[in-house]
Amino acid sequence: MDRPIFLLLLTVLLAAASSSAAAPFTMKSESNASESPGRQTIVNTSFAFVSLYNAEQKNFTNMLISQRIESTNHSGVEGADSHLEAIAWITGKTTYDTKLWVIKDSGERGEELGDFYRTTKYGCCGAEQLHRAYNLKTGQYIFSFTAEPAFIDVPNTSIKRNISYVSANAASDGPVPSGGIGALTLSSNDSRIDSILLESDDGELAWSPKLLLVDKKEVQGASRLSLWHSNRENKAEAVGGFSVKLFFDDGMVAIIPVNGDKFDIQKASLPKTITIKRISAE
Repeated sequence: MDRPIFLLLLTVLLAAASSSAAAPFTMKSESNASESPGRQTIVNTSFAFVSLYNAEQKNFTNMLISQRIESTNHSGVEGADSHLEAIAWITGKTTYDTKLWVIKDSGERGEELGDFYRTTKYGCCGAEQLHRAYNLKTGQYIFSFTAEPAFIDVPNTSIKRNISYVSANAASDGPVPSGGIGALTLSSNDSRIDSILLESDDGELAWSPKLLLVDKKEVQGASRLSLWHSNRENKAEAVGGFSVKLFFDDGMVAIIPVNGDKFDIQKASLPKTITIKRISAE
């Protein structure tokens, strides 16, 4: 074959290979700000890449979260009216073409938190920030919290649990029933399992306490606890043998044991001014 013809064929083949290569993936969105008499509105959009671990397949799924937050401030009114929408995308026939879940919330911020997607509603007018945790794989709402939550696992099993506390002073639409100072919830990553309501006539206790977990090995308290005494017991009943300690600002401490995947309210140690009762976990 003549050299000029060979070079021409090579050029054509290289051009064809280049054109058939997958184009880089791009997703775009716009942010904006607007103002009219008595109101100011900001729309912020953002993206985040997340890798989801699949325990059964022992591999990872890449996910893209697109987020849109619209916040409006009104003249003479504290706080903002916010609308958050987060959409998780995974790859189907093409890159990030399949919608996995959609979360709609009144939060002003959203981000990944371990196995969860967390939204934040900022406190206004003396209220505490309210956070909501959604399952990162399904988008399902799992629990709310105003104090930093605590996390439990049973080693060498798939069992994970979360302990969360939400106070009566949470930002708007907090999930504490009337008459309570706070609610404590035990949940898996898929659903709420058990909840108790703390009640008191002392309004100062309506602020979030510090939450720690203790057992025979972890006597000082921790926000993450592995239940080695239940090692390899892949059943719900293995979740127990530890306690939740709630430290209130005035020095009061409430201790609530967990046994058999439930709060053991009969064995709770409480200040005289606090009582507890079981409520629906739904």
